Amino acid sequence: MAFRFAEYLVPKHLKIALLTDDTGYGRAGLTSLNHAFSFTPRAVVSRVQAPSSATDLAPQVVQARRSGATALLVWGQPATIAEAVVAARSAGWNVPIYTPPAGEDPLVRQELANRPQWLNGLTFATGRLTAEAGLGPFYGFQSDYQDAFGIDKVGVKNASGRTVIQPPEFAMYAFDFINVLAAAVDDAHSTDGVKVLRSLNQVNAKGANGDNRGFNEASHEGVVDDDVYFARFQDMTFRPVKDDALSRTLPAIVQFP
Repeated sequence: MAFRFAEYLVPKHLKIALLTDDTGYGRAGLTSLNHAFSFTPRAVVSRVQAPSSATDLAPQVVQARRSGATALLVWGQPATIAEAVVAARSAGWNVPIYTPPAGEDPLVRQELANRPQWLNGLTFATGRLTAEAGLGPFYGFQSDYQDAFGIDKVGVKNASGRTVIQPPEFAMYAFDFINVLAAAVDDAHSTDGVKVLRSLNQVNAKGANGDNRGFNEASHEGVVDDDVYFARFQDMTFRPVKDDALSRTLPAIVQFP
């Protein structure tokens, strides 16, 4: 995802401030971002770390703004992302904000429920929900998931008063991994950890959205970079962006009951 951010943002000639929190997620994100932007180091004008316990990120956002940034890439927990948006928008800084999948977390929208316009335009990267097979497989999985566990409500409504729901994206990847793990156990004919790990590099399983899922010796990523797309919020729901080659080919997912 860090490399996808680099190839998406650098051609826009933005001056990027990296704002990360001090959690393991934030630190790992910074490491990946540093590597991704090492090929175009001038694209990054500042690196700012925020304490995950902070409830006001105004000082960190001011630091990013004073560095001359024209884009803010926030990599941290959902609370960090929400606080960064609040700090930027309440100060009148309408900089474009980008995040990893944590930006899609319902907590971000809940924290901004009283200022929904501040969320508009926030762009996040995540794995595509649909594949070449179209909407059918994912909607089939979503239907089964909702029958079993109910509808995941975000906890906010759009401007028309419609309840917003969360597509079971993270549940989809958990479901897919369990199927890959089961295939590895079958392949290893054992539950021995070493044997199962060896098999995990060899097997694959059909994913909930119709894609094949699996790992190999060279990549242990949950999503390959070719499947990372960008989505943008508007009125408490998101849809794929139009200025990215993969994203503009993807359909929008219905986010209402």
